Amino acid sequence: MPPPPFVDGKSPGTISITVPSDLKLFATQNYRSLEDGLVYKHTTFQVDRGTLLNSSQYFLSKLEQPLNGRKTIVEIGCHSITALEIILRKLHNTLDQKAVGDASLADVWCLIFDCRQFRICPKNLTQWFDAGCTHKKGQANPGMELSFYRDILLPSYAMEHATTFARAARALMYQSTEHITSWCPPDVRMPIAAPILRQLNAARATPHDTIRGSFWPRFQHASNITAILLQVYRV
Repeated sequence: MPPPPFVDGKSPGTISITVPSDLKLFATQNYRSLEDGLVYKHTTFQVDRGTLLNSSQYFLSKLEQPLNGRKTIVEIGCHSITALEIILRKLHNTLDQKAVGDASLADVWCLIFDCRQFRICPKNLTQWFDAGCTHKKGQANPGMELSFYRDILLPSYAMEHATTFARAARALMYQSTEHITSWCPPDVRMPIAAPILRQLNAARATPHDTIRGSFWPRFQHASNITAILLQVYRV
């Protein structure tokens, strides 16, 4: 029998996204831990109902449900508490209050999933992603830049950030002598890793033609993350 759920005591109790606020989102993140089994993180976000109603179809549908219409506390699930905070702060124009260094690489992957769940275009977070990449690159030890590019290669593709993806792909193709790889959290399953890495490794023979023909059309024509993922499936 699996161990009982364990509540992570490190989860922050309440996070104020905006002041004043008239709604509380009780957010739950769950994940599996080898030590504790199924672990739950709970956090309450203080937000503005009107802002959420106008932000996405997800929140409009969620908050207009008969059971939630008059509630001052609404329950919500997410892939990452940190990722959800980033999204909520972006919607409320308080993202400058969140340090870019607070998000781990795993949080960035979860952010991709949460953008899909809450129907938020990842391109809306381009400025934050830029700042985060700059921060992470600044922390990289001399000679470890390729490790940084391996980390951001796939997230930048999934977030439709063509400039960062191009920079990472170029560095790995021309500066690395090893087989091109990119790290992905074991608890996050994205269907983009294998085809992207396969094409990049194959592109080393004729990089300019392959890159121009295989990748850039996706960024030119895909308007959201779903479109990019569907195109990747066809590779």
